[in-house]
Amino acid sequence: MTEPFPFQFTPSFIGWVSAAYSVLVSGDRLVVANDGGEIRDFVGRANQRFVLTHAERAEEEEFTLDTDSLDAIERYLTVQIGRELRDQAQMPRIRIPFAAQDAAPGFAVGTFRDGRKGLRRESGDTVDVRFADTYSAVQYSYYADADLGDLRRSLETPDGAPLFTPFVER
Repeated sequence: MTEPFPFQFTPSFIGWVSAAYSVLVSGDRLVVANDGGEIRDFVGRANQRFVLTHAERAEEEEFTLDTDSLDAIERYLTVQIGRELRDQAQMPRIRIPFAAQDAAPGFAVGTFRDGRKGLRRESGDTVDVRFADTYSAVQYSYYADADLGDLRRSLETPDGAPLFTPFVER
């Protein structure tokens, strides 16, 4: 009898992403790949954390983020994949701010000792996601606390409602 895989995406995420991507198991990691496998995101574990890496075509994998929460990875991938699906559907692009000074209200970008970027709330709490770059951290600040259903709806509607309306290209 085979052991169950040690972690899984939620059924709602798998159902949503399966419209255009595949979710596979490769060794001890989950892989989210577009049809044809040219764009791949890998989710594994290292040092008790979930680690997301990304590769396109024949490129080597690159670190994207790490976190204690698989929910944070679902949230991040929902936006990345949702933006790709919007492009395929020829909907207006969503341009979320990305400069450090443009983090969402209530958030600020910080740098960890290892150079990774993170988010801090006005309350002083740190958001438990470490990013490869400032760009990703700032964009994540705009949906860090969003309901996943609202996040998907915002990516599926031309006007970006309810979350991304201010960022839809006109």
